[in-house]
Amino acid sequence: MATKPKAIEILTGSLTRSRVRATWTQGDGNFKLDEPDNPLPSLGKALTACAVVAAEIVHAEKAWGEGIRVVGFKMGTLGGSPTVVFHCKKSFDDTTEELVFDTPAKLLANPVEEGSYHPPLKKNRAELVEDLVEEFKKYVKGDRAQGTLPLEEEEKEKPAKPDPGANTGDLPMGDGAPAEGEADKAKAAKRRGKKSGK
Repeated sequence: MATKPKAIEILTGSLTRSRVRATWTQGDGNFKLDEPDNPLPSLGKALTACAVVAAEIVHAEKAWGEGIRVVGFKMGTLGGSPTVVFHCKKSFDDTTEELVFDTPAKLLANPVEEGSYHPPLKKNRAELVEDLVEEFKKYVKGDRAQGTLPLEEEEKEKPAKPDPGANTGDLPMGDGAPAEGEADKAKAAKRRGKKSGK
């Protein structure tokens, strides 16, 4: 019986103009990815959708918050519940430099352990974060705009090995008869043997 694949837990994710980066755990292993492959458009949309969440976390006024871009995130835990920290950039009309900042960690759900905590994100905001994490899981698994990783493509294109005893045309048939063309060669060799014996 095949073992069930272990769940992927995304720890961090980021998107630049040329790279997608992620770290995650799977079972007892820790993994890291830094790839140039284009992500699905839905990954970029998920990052964009989280800009409103980041703006709310830092209590940005509407006009100021509209210029915030989420370019990455980091997952954590607090009180037994997941948290998110967004890595953000904000541009300004009167300068070429961007403001780069991280939001404070924010709970996605009520903590399960006792203690003093700030309120978690609203359900609809937490769902945006969960969608973002799922998009990075897809990328890690090879679901990308350019298709799957080249290695996987090569493996798919390799012809399957024939089953033992399968009729492939260049192997003896199941009843032991020679393959097509071999019988004619055998007859010709027999005739040559008779001629040389005369």
